[in-house]
Amino acid sequence: IKVLPDDVADDSERLARFEREAHVLASLNHPHIASIHGLEESGGAPCLVLELVEGQTLAERLEAGSLPVDEAIDVSRQIAAALEAAHEKGIIHRDLKPANVKITPEGTVKVLDFGLAKAFAGDAGESAADASLSPTLTLSATRAGVILGTAAYMSPEQARGKRINKRTDIWAFGCVLYELLSGRSAFDGETASDIIVRILEHEPDWQELPAGTPVKIRELLQRCLRRDQRDRLHDIADARIEIDEVLAEPSVPSTQGMAPRPRRHLVLPWTLVVVLAVLLGLRILQKPVSQDSPEWFAIVPPNSTSGTSLEPAVSPDGGTVVFRAQNDAGITRLWVRSLGSASSRELPGTENGYHPFWSPDGRSIGFFSFETGKLKRVDLADGRVEVLADALGPRGGAWGADGRILFAPTPLGGLYEVPAAGGRAIRVTRTESIGKSQAWPYFLPDGKRFLFLGGEDHAGSLLFLGSLDTPEVKPVGDIRSRAEYVDGYLVFGDGDTVLAQRFDVDSAELLGAPVRVANGVGIRLGSSMSYSFSASRNILVSADDSAYGETQLVSLDRRGRRFGTDLVFGQIHGFALSPDATTLAFERRDPTTNTTNVWTADVATGVPLRFTSDDDTGCPVWSPDGSRILTTNWTDSYSIKGVVDGKIEELACGKSCDGWPIDWSSDGKYLVINRADDPVTGEDLWILPLTGEGQGAPLLQSQYNEVRAHVSRDGQWIAYDSDESGRFEVYVQAFPDLGRRVRVSVAGGTQPLWHEDGRELYYVREDGAFMVARAAPGASGMTISSPQMLFQAPKHILLESRRQYAVLDDGERFIFNEIISEQPPRSIAIVKNWQALT
Repeated sequence: IKVLPDDVADDSERLARFEREAHVLASLNHPHIASIHGLEESGGAPCLVLELVEGQTLAERLEAGSLPVDEAIDVSRQIAAALEAAHEKGIIHRDLKPANVKITPEGTVKVLDFGLAKAFAGDAGESAADASLSPTLTLSATRAGVILGTAAYMSPEQARGKRINKRTDIWAFGCVLYELLSGRSAFDGETASDIIVRILEHEPDWQELPAGTPVKIRELLQRCLRRDQRDRLHDIADARIEIDEVLAEPSVPSTQGMAPRPRRHLVLPWTLVVVLAVLLGLRILQKPVSQDSPEWFAIVPPNSTSGTSLEPAVSPDGGTVVFRAQNDAGITRLWVRSLGSASSRELPGTENGYHPFWSPDGRSIGFFSFETGKLKRVDLADGRVEVLADALGPRGGAWGADGRILFAPTPLGGLYEVPAAGGRAIRVTRTESIGKSQAWPYFLPDGKRFLFLGGEDHAGSLLFLGSLDTPEVKPVGDIRSRAEYVDGYLVFGDGDTVLAQRFDVDSAELLGAPVRVANGVGIRLGSSMSYSFSASRNILVSADDSAYGETQLVSLDRRGRRFGTDLVFGQIHGFALSPDATTLAFERRDPTTNTTNVWTADVATGVPLRFTSDDDTGCPVWSPDGSRILTTNWTDSYSIKGVVDGKIEELACGKSCDGWPIDWSSDGKYLVINRADDPVTGEDLWILPLTGEGQGAPLLQSQYNEVRAHVSRDGQWIAYDSDESGRFEVYVQAFPDLGRRVRVSVAGGTQPLWHEDGRELYYVREDGAFMVARAAPGASGMTISSPQMLFQAPKHILLESRRQYAVLDDGERFIFNEIISEQPPRSIAIVKNWQALT
């Protein structure tokens, strides 16, 4: 709690301006910015309610000396991300310094007092002489002054009292980064006047930077600390991108075992430095570098901050990489980049493509379409895209030398082959000796035998060797990840690393011991790991896709205006509202373990409570009376479990439970389940009777995908998505005995939800518009009016089975799961001549 000075409280005009500014600052919802919760009054005194941030300030941390280089760079990256988010909303900090930055015990950076200087000052920037732009703001000749920017971190224009902009924060950012690295201020002096003189007339002592400071960081510092604004770095986002590139390089020194450098450190005598340099030079000359030595470098794809998993795959000749990325319009496509080029090329027609793999001649790329649930190929010469087969929820593909493609069309449906020119898909593997899940195929050079991951659940558990000529399979050692074969080696994942081990391709036997060839590419999914890597003779590429963006649940009125406080924050994948509209159940990911659990929160307070302890549970669905929540366990064959007061009981529904719950009819009789285990029908809607001895059966099953269902409160109608038209649209039919189908949406639609009285149906259009259609049930069926747009929905994640919004207060209020920070920037790590490491 911060109590405002009497000088502000007595000035009604300034207090009103302060309140307006505080509301703007409250909109800064970012993981690296300490939040402002509100402007309140206590005992007649106005006060600010601020987020309580545990941990040390950077000023306190620097008392022990400078930070190790890689820690300093990581901290500066988080500060830059906070400034970037604020600058995008037109907010300048004006007083960035180590005392206004905290590091939590978990290592998260939080920037404090964001924009409060302007809030105290009122409207600023009106003239060059505006007091709010100078080092000291005087509210009047007789009132107390408020320091705006500690002298050592002031920009030259701020010190002169001139008009400022976001480049003032960039200057302060440079001062803070310099101090983190060197342990001393970039501009120091005995008095504030001495410091300002040094800012206006002198350069920092660049010799004070530690020897291990990367060249790019030195250059970035110099651009941040140029006195002329016109020559200074123009956008903090550029600083954040450069820092990301440095962090992606393996050359940043490790902090392990390193003590902090003292704020005043000893300098080696120059003669000793020269002698050491000469001796080192002689040693280098005596040991020439081999042309076949391994080399490490990285490439940063376009819009790498979008949060899209890159999934890089290197061509058979090692000269080109294909990956996923967003273009400037926010559309995710496949891109290709020659490793000898500085630019990447977008592949039209590959919208929302993922899991790419190369043809043996390197002229085409196979991939899967998220939107349509199809396996496709794109020709790199003419850009032609062809549909080859159905594949919903696929888990990898491989292109054989004889023109056959092997792929896993569903999480639990085995491996299939299809001609590369298209045709009928034929099942290759069975489940008897392997388990229900087969995935991530990879052809051996003979084009007949292949590696694949098999096991009892969708995560897979053991590497197998199979063949197109025989149903026999056999395990390959004790490898528990997908693998690729390259020139006598198997390349596979283990823990957080990629290993290479000799492999006799004729006998299919492993030889010798595995050797580590790449780090930091494993993503933990419950009890298993997922890996993003690809290898050729000379090149190994990998990407760490383990980080996720942050979301929050926000309240909107019928015009899309925000009100109240944001409810919960974190990596929320979807949520469900209790029948009495008082409690939220949501699936939240723990970034430290990469597992998900179900949590609950009171709608009035937003206070979250963990509900399940069974890792990798999600997709919560409430029982009609609100006493029970059904969840899915992602790593246990999609088992459906009921949870009452935190105790888990598995539903006795047999094979019907090989899916995830999507809705529970209000009369308690039926559970609607999404299933995606049929390669012919794709994703389907099943109905499971919860009374008597009834077994689950298909409710909506066709050659198209039927998903995201919601049953009306009276239990007589079901709304759902289907991609029959070529894209997802919303449809309505009678329930549980299906009748005439009515199409609701006209330009793409998804995530339908009924109003409580069944008179309105809501959905989200492809372009993010939040739509409503009037519904009129009658004896002859359902009549739907032309849909109308209510407002543009907040940006939210698109996961096929999770709900991203809820309807409250008779359709006058909505809760949305809004993305507030994208996944951290991605880069593709490349190891050239990786076999030299073995």
